[in-house]
Amino acid sequence: PSKLQAIKDDPEFVNSKAISDIFVASGSDLDLLKQMAARTSVVINCAGPYSQYSNLVVQACAEMGADYVDITGEGYWNAVMRQKHGAAAQKSGARIISMCGYDSIPTDLVVFAAVQALRLKKESGDNSTGTVQVEEIKVWHEAMGIANGGTVHTMVDYEFDPLNDFTKADKQSRSLRKVPFLMGDPLQLTHPSTVRHNPDFESMRNSLASGEWLNQLI
Repeated sequence: PSKLQAIKDDPEFVNSKAISDIFVASGSDLDLLKQMAARTSVVINCAGPYSQYSNLVVQACAEMGADYVDITGEGYWNAVMRQKHGAAAQKSGARIISMCGYDSIPTDLVVFAAVQALRLKKESGDNSTGTVQVEEIKVWHEAMGIANGGTVHTMVDYEFDPLNDFTKADKQSRSLRKVPFLMGDPLQLTHPSTVRHNPDFESMRNSLASGEWLNQLI
């Protein structure tokens, strides 16, 4: 609270005439988190590891109707939160939007810019590209510096699931996966019936799983 108060008392902040308040709530106290969510329109969560500190934050926002945004890269946790609190969020009108940080935003913007460029080229009358259907996009990132504390803890504390990462259910038995998962099912955030559990997407799942191994080990 003292650090937040120092920011609030900063002359530049005071002169901005921004309206602010400080509300302290533990990530393990659901009642306080609900009070916090009820006092605002959107919660921006930038503290990980999310699987340790943010389960109840998402629940509070989903139940109280407050929009929620975070910068997690924990896909498995994100999928679990959707399964647990998706219905409550839908009922309250809360929009739960995760993975809005480095893991996703640069790639999303690059893809959006590329598609927009193709559309503008088409609209200008340039038909040299003909009909374009984007089927696959690969994006590479280069970063400098080191991972922050939250990211390091996420990697150290990641909960692996060997049973589902290395085997899959086949009717009443299990068999080894063609490509084991490194960090969970690559399609875990897709629609459960149309994509995730649709056998037509198994080749895509294997391709994405292979890419995860290559990204981390080469």
